[in-house]
Amino acid sequence: MPIHRFHSVGHRLKLAVNARPLLGPVTGIGRYLRGLMQAVERDGRFVPDYFYATHWSRDLDRTPGRAISPKLVRMLGSMRPLRPLLRSIQRRNFLAGLRRDEFAFYFEPNYIPFATDLPTIITIHDLSHLRHPETHPGARVRELDRKLPSAIDKAACILTVSDFTRREVIDAFGARPERIVTTPLGVDARFFPRTSDATRAFLAPLALAHGRYFLAVGTLEPRKNITTTLNAHARLPQRVRAAYPLVVAGMSGWLNDGISRQLESARARGDVRLLGHVGDEQLPLLYAGAAMLAYPSLYEGFGLPPLEAMASGVPVAVSNRASLPEVVGDAGILVEPHDVEALTSAMLRTVEDQAFADDLAARGIARAKTFTWARCAALTMECWEQVTGAAAR
Repeated sequence: MPIHRFHSVGHRLKLAVNARPLLGPVTGIGRYLRGLMQAVERDGRFVPDYFYATHWSRDLDRTPGRAISPKLVRMLGSMRPLRPLLRSIQRRNFLAGLRRDEFAFYFEPNYIPFATDLPTIITIHDLSHLRHPETHPGARVRELDRKLPSAIDKAACILTVSDFTRREVIDAFGARPERIVTTPLGVDARFFPRTSDATRAFLAPLALAHGRYFLAVGTLEPRKNITTTLNAHARLPQRVRAAYPLVVAGMSGWLNDGISRQLESARARGDVRLLGHVGDEQLPLLYAGAAMLAYPSLYEGFGLPPLEAMASGVPVAVSNRASLPEVVGDAGILVEPHDVEALTSAMLRTVEDQAFADDLAARGIARAKTFTWARCAALTMECWEQVTGAAAR
């Protein structure tokens, strides 16, 4: 067993954090890492050092001069034969940083850690590669099948983002329950209800009106099940579709040729708007202006978009699968993910029954307040303290 000489700043322990999810367009795992580490830094008990693939930094998500551009991230990600080489280079850079300093432990927020002698904590967001392998590229499924069991066995502690995912890890891998800690995600303070005056400057150039569009948010890949949302919207009466277009926001993902064709066909009809990836500054405005968020995902380990929509005072309709009932509770509409008619009915009632929509919005705001990054960080740091305390004895 290696002897770890814990380096501290004052009485605060240093940790190494793989911040690779913050490079390029930031999606769910990057938003998790950012929200968590901002709360950790505010707490002050730990001193993180962030690894950005090519370099280390003490700053969280503030490295524009040296970070890899989104275009380069997408280009490199498409070159599958280069991935082992890129991973090897990143591991070399990571280990070089570890040799230059002394860390109490290593936090990997994205499933598979680099191999080190440090006590390692990993976060598992979902097991969709096991439950729905058909919704992932084959190479990704094979990599996770090969590497995740070992990562789980070797981790000093495993974080999951919902009780649902915790049960999945126990059931699928036989992991001991005491090694797994649920740390529900939080919602940023920038997601809150806004008036039409507050959203007008953002929505007007998009030819959208406050409270007059349905919204779908998420990476365009099969698991998000945008097909059900498109079909549900298409079944609405023409007068409703004309008054309430469907706005789709999300970067292009994988296995989406069929999705792209359907999206383009819907866009050509004129009642679907495709925005692509929406930045952090605009996303709260997009949520706050919507009449409803539709999120019939096939499988989620948590599901940030419904939580962010609820915090924004927007009714949500989500699938009744996986973690989504755990997140939404009684503050949203639950539907079978392939039940197009049920989602159409939810859309129609939300825009035609104002009392119903207002009640959903109020319950969503109240429930969203129970999910905070401070709580996520407190539960996470409790795990970290247990690991570093055990390693030091």
